[in-house]
Amino acid sequence: PVTWSADSAFLTVAVPSADPLAADSSATLYRIGVDGSAQKLGTFAGNFVFGGAMRPSPDGQWVAYTTIPDPNNPQTFFYVAHSDGSLNNGGLVPNGTVVHGWSPDSIWVAYSTPNEGLYVSGFNGAGQPLAAGVQVVKDVVWSDATSVVFSGSLNDHWGLRLAQVGGTFADLAGPFSNTMVFGVRP
Repeated sequence: PVTWSADSAFLTVAVPSADPLAADSSATLYRIGVDGSAQKLGTFAGNFVFGGAMRPSPDGQWVAYTTIPDPNNPQTFFYVAHSDGSLNNGGLVPNGTVVHGWSPDSIWVAYSTPNEGLYVSGFNGAGQPLAAGVQVVKDVVWSDATSVVFSGSLNDHWGLRLAQVGGTFADLAGPFSNTMVFGVRP
């Protein structure tokens, strides 16, 4: 996925290594200006095509990612790092963890774990609950620097919900008895 800067002056993208199944697979972050200029930011070890995901922050200074370093021992790790690879913080998370994206001010990153809920993390990689207990999370969109709108299933009821960093979450629409899924757009 491509992440545009808030002012649309550049985009940040992760390009996987030539052989994503190789033992030394990686992804390299690039900053591409609208003028066509390209800057290599950093390279991160891991398989980001099969079993991992990388989401750069809108300001291009940070990246959040999941990776499964050993396919023979499938454990998922979540990290928040400076885009040059320094200050890499995080650790082991439940398998199936999904990184959803950064707040518009690049302070928080949202991620979810199956049957546990929606979380946010700052630069230290430590998660805090944003919507605890949500079984499945889809279509997370940041509405401002501290609020997200998302579709998800809670107690097997789907709904459109709002959650705030440090606060509670509430239904906007629903709950619905079927596995109804909403498409949330900014």
